[in-house]
Amino acid sequence: MNIKLYLHIGTSKTGTSAIQQFLCDNRIILANIFKVLYPDLGSSILLPTKGKGSSNNCKFLNETLGKDDHEKFKNELVKCFLFAVRKKIPTIVLSCESIFQNKQWAKIFSDLVKTHEIETKIILYLRRQDLLLESGWKQWGVKNTDFKSIYDYYNSENTRNIFDYYSILKYWLKYFDKDQIKVRIFEKSVIGNDVVEDFLKQINCYNHDVWGEKLNAYNNINSGFTPDVIQFLNFIKLDNIHNHQILIFLSKLLPSNYKKVNPFKSYGILTKNDRIEILNHYSEGNREIARMFFEKSDSELFERVSDEDLKMENDASSKSEMEVVVRIFMELLLAQEKRIRSIENKMSFLSRLVPISRKMKRRIYLRMSR
Repeated sequence: MNIKLYLHIGTSKTGTSAIQQFLCDNRIILANIFKVLYPDLGSSILLPTKGKGSSNNCKFLNETLGKDDHEKFKNELVKCFLFAVRKKIPTIVLSCESIFQNKQWAKIFSDLVKTHEIETKIILYLRRQDLLLESGWKQWGVKNTDFKSIYDYYNSENTRNIFDYYSILKYWLKYFDKDQIKVRIFEKSVIGNDVVEDFLKQINCYNHDVWGEKLNAYNNINSGFTPDVIQFLNFIKLDNIHNHQILIFLSKLLPSNYKKVNPFKSYGILTKNDRIEILNHYSEGNREIARMFFEKSDSELFERVSDEDLKMENDASSKSEMEVVVRIFMELLLAQEKRIRSIENKMSFLSRLVPISRKMKRRIYLRMSR
């Protein structure tokens, strides 16, 4: 049986978490109905039940390829190929947003799929660099004590290298043909409202009768925030860059007016001149990608900067840092007080129904406060 591999290589901040969580939650449906394997690499069970296992393949890849343990990587992938053949599942999907930027992994993947004669299709989502910068700043930069501002974050070597899409793509094209790489632009005009739906279409697994309303549950994974909240995060810097508990906490407690619901919209942190300067820096490479993958000889790869990109910035520009921090802190305090009062009311209601010991009350309280 011939095996086909879809390799989803990124980039970060293009709905990758939503795609990966969907694939993880629906592993069994994908395998049984669509004959697609989304393996839990590095686990003793390659096809775990619903919601079990790692949502993406990044941890395994970072622990193997990231540490030059190529043999372990190859053995695991071969095990995956053999499992797919044994289970008569002709299609495998791997997803990790770190793959694209780790361009040295291109040769390793290429050698492996050629050795085992695996048909391979690479899926890559690209986001306009200024928008990616803002989203990355919200996710990682604000929590990093090395960076005082988004400009410090942008000027770091690692950040700038990630934004040079064309240089990285050129390296991948040494090992894979252009026809093997599917570039998707992370814009509503291209992929529609839902990146998960678009991804399913790329791997030939979209069927509305099967998925129905399931897709809606993944729209707000890694949801964004307004510039006020990002300023608050930059002020407190309580988290390490890869632990997102503070983001989950804020998303859970803050009211909707502090959240950026539309994933395609700007955070409004950068000025118009900032955006134009960044895009000009990468314009030559972006145009080359447009020419190579979309046959656009003189067109831009991305939509141009618009007034809509600046709207949130204008809304936040008149507020002082302390004003922002105090207001958000009070919002969190009030939200927590509301949760505590709700739990106390439920405990009071339960204690009237059934006599509960102090020890049991504490156990119930801890469970309800999670």
